[in-house]
Amino acid sequence: MKKALIGILLLVCLVAACSPAAQGTEEPIVDEEPTSRPGSEELTPAERAAVETLSRNLGVPADEITVVSTEAVEWPDACVGIEGREQSCAQVVTPGFQIILEANGKEVAYRTNEDGTVIGPATVAISWKREGGIAGFCDYMTIYLSGEVQASSCKPGRFIEGRLIDVLTEEEMAQLYGWL
Repeated sequence: MKKALIGILLLVCLVAACSPAAQGTEEPIVDEEPTSRPGSEELTPAERAAVETLSRNLGVPADEITVVSTEAVEWPDACVGIEGREQSCAQVVTPGFQIILEANGKEVAYRTNEDGTVIGPATVAISWKREGGIAGFCDYMTIYLSGEVQASSCKPGRFIEGRLIDVLTEEEMAQLYGWL
């Protein structure tokens, strides 16, 4: 099973390298300029949620993650402007934040609502899809720089969320990030 997942990830990397970049979503309204957040300052609930999420996804201690900046943003929907999730999103302007974190020498963005109860990765590393065929298949997979993976199919109930850290060794993770 592990070898099959690694093979799929490698195939996705090759396909992604040859495919055009994904198109963006509707631009959010930014209310204020980014502010620098040294690690010693107390974190807001949204920043704390982002740090804890990244820590869990990368297996990095939270105290080794730095908040680079936080921007107040009005997202176009309750899913904080992140496409591809299987849940329904209320089409209502949602105040929140774009939070940039630094871990392992890489910057990663998260989107949150105001209190950090809705959080999602925003830094896409690889996006892959295939559609067509006589049977009408459609498969989608997005790997985020923060280590999260989302996969879905056009068949109902086929949505999977996971973490790279659960299927790749440290060496494989280093090799993937080296390619990126």
